Amino acid sequence: MPQALTSLKAGDKIALIAPANAFNEERLIRGCQEIERAGFVPFVPEATRRIYGRFSGTDDERRQALEDAFTDSSVRAILCCRGGYGTQRYIDNIKYELIKTNPKPFVGYSDATTLINAIALRCDFPTFHGPMITDLALYDSAQSWQHLWAVLKGERIIPSDLPAFKEQCEVIVPGEASGRLWGGNLSMLATSCGTKTAIPSGGILFIEEIGSDLYQFDRMLVQLSRNGLLDSLKGVLINSLDGVEDKGPPAFGMTPREVTLSHFVARGIPVVYNVPAGHCCHRTTLPIGIDVTLRAKNNQIELMHAPLFS
Repeated sequence: MPQALTSLKAGDKIALIAPANAFNEERLIRGCQEIERAGFVPFVPEATRRIYGRFSGTDDERRQALEDAFTDSSVRAILCCRGGYGTQRYIDNIKYELIKTNPKPFVGYSDATTLINAIALRCDFPTFHGPMITDLALYDSAQSWQHLWAVLKGERIIPSDLPAFKEQCEVIVPGEASGRLWGGNLSMLATSCGTKTAIPSGGILFIEEIGSDLYQFDRMLVQLSRNGLLDSLKGVLINSLDGVEDKGPPAFGMTPREVTLSHFVARGIPVVYNVPAGHCCHRTTLPIGIDVTLRAKNNQIELMHAPLFS
């Protein structure tokens, strides 16, 4: 059973870190304003503003900034500024025992998929696939942020309470399933196959992806399958797959939905499509590495999870 986190209260400090790409100051300011509106105090470590090529500092600097945010006792939660590329360059050098003894909410998606799954797996506490501050310039969705803050404050709210979740999700294969939730960006999950931080098999899998050609999307699902990660799944959640399309020639000859069906329908597990999380307008905050229960029938979908906070 994963160890519980401590929920946030008004006035708590939230650290903003940039574990991958650098970004501009305007986006940082908007992110700080959103945190202040929610009643918390934004904390921007010096390392967050570093620029080293495309990255926010060297690999060691970004790793150190991550560890420092966890060990700083004044910080109550950590929010990633953006994704891009870079976390896999130092993922195996992270001092996980240090993080494990300083559990706190950690939120990110996209390239941060590597971190949220690795930390949940190696440190035995839940992390969160949820909004990042650059979303304010890309996907300005008030309900996404309201949902995130409600989750982190320990309110009685579940992922399927997000209005967009109820409106957008489509049941492809009905059913009920329970298991630990793993997943995130498919490109990152596929690249992690065969490594120390690959997601475990079984449980419930969440997949999101952006901008891939259909053959690339299919190839990454094949990669997960060949590594046995799809063999014992209990259920699957898939987002809207923004920009995942046939970019031939030559044409792949299937839609994203049909590719999805080809990999999961025959497995006899519940499959839910168009989940608002990841690279899309509305982003459900999903707890990673903790037991969830999925009930999907006639487009009536409920996604619940075990207690997150002590």
